[in-house]
Amino acid sequence: MDANTNSLMIEKINFLTEENFIEFCQKCYFNPECSGKNEFVDDLKRVKYIKRLLQKIHKHKTLKSIRERLIINHLIILRNVFGEQNCSRILFFKLEPRLHSYLKSFTVFLEFNIKNCPEVQYSKLNTDPRVDRKLSQTEN
Repeated sequence: MDANTNSLMIEKINFLTEENFIEFCQKCYFNPECSGKNEFVDDLKRVKYIKRLLQKIHKHKTLKSIRERLIINHLIILRNVFGEQNCSRILFFKLEPRLHSYLKSFTVFLEFNIKNCPEVQYSKLNTDPRVDRKLSQTEN
């Protein structure tokens, strides 16, 4: 199957649900180094890791609780294997709305080019000021 056919199949999934989630992830997964299903599953587990790390930010409300480099590493790997747009859709679908502002801070910092994310009104989301401060410290 060529890349155009695959992207058309992905676009047919207008809105993610629990029923079509794995199918969507499989269709947009691209890892030339992948040696089997386990690697796909391991990459998908990164979504859970990011969720846990963002939940800690929400729970503790301190800058010390932000493990920004670890989150950035997971996001970069997910972006590399799913693509920016699909990675964003996957993350915003799997994370509860209370974590969206934290995630948006990271996607803005990493300059994700998010054109359309049916799972959330991305352009209307605010970033989190604490996370923004921490990320601005990371740049130095």
